Amino acid sequence: MPLHLLDDEGFCTEIADVITAYLQDHPTSELLSRGQRWVHLKRHLRLRATTAALRTARARRQALRALEMDSRTAQAQYEANPADAASLLAWRQAHHLLQQLNAAASHSAAVQAGVVWQHYGEQSTFWFYHLARERQAQTTITQLHTSTEPPQTVTLDSFESTQQGAQTLETFFFCFLW
Repeated sequence: MPLHLLDDEGFCTEIADVITAYLQDHPTSELLSRGQRWVHLKRHLRLRATTAALRTARARRQALRALEMDSRTAQAQYEANPADAASLLAWRQAHHLLQQLNAAASHSAAVQAGVVWQHYGEQSTFWFYHLARERQAQTTITQLHTSTEPPQTVTLDSFESTQQGAQTLETFFFCFLW
C-alpha cells in the first residue's frame, strides 16, 4: 500500500468502513476459512488502495499541468507587455505556486524514502540478508591454487574438494610452523 495514504484521513475512514462491511458480508464458513477470508480482504484492500493512489496521482498531475499552463500563460502575457506590472505579478505568483507544489512533492518523496529506509535499512529483514549474501558471494573463495610442482587448482564446490582444500592449506601452513 502506498504509504502516503496513511496520512489521508478520508481514505483511512473509508477503509475502516470497508473492512467492517466486508467482514459482515463474508463471515467464516465451511467454504470460506479465516485464512481465505484474510487473503480476500487483503486483495480487496489492495485494490482500494491502488485505486485511491492512482486517483490521487491523477489529480496531482492535473493540478501540476494546470499550474504549468497558468505559469506559461502569465509568462507569455508578461513577455508580450513587459511594462505591465500586473502581468509580472501574475507570472511571479503562478511560478511561486508551481515551485511550492514541486517542493511539496520533493518533501513527500523524501519522507517516503526515509520511511522505506527505516523499514528496510534498519531491520534484519530479507533485504539485509540479501545484501549479506551478495557480499558473501563476492568474497567467497571458490578455488585454491597449490604451490606444488606441477601447480594444481582445487575447486571448492563439493564436500570432498573442500576437504582436499583444507588438507592443502594445512600442508602449506604446516611448513611455516617448523
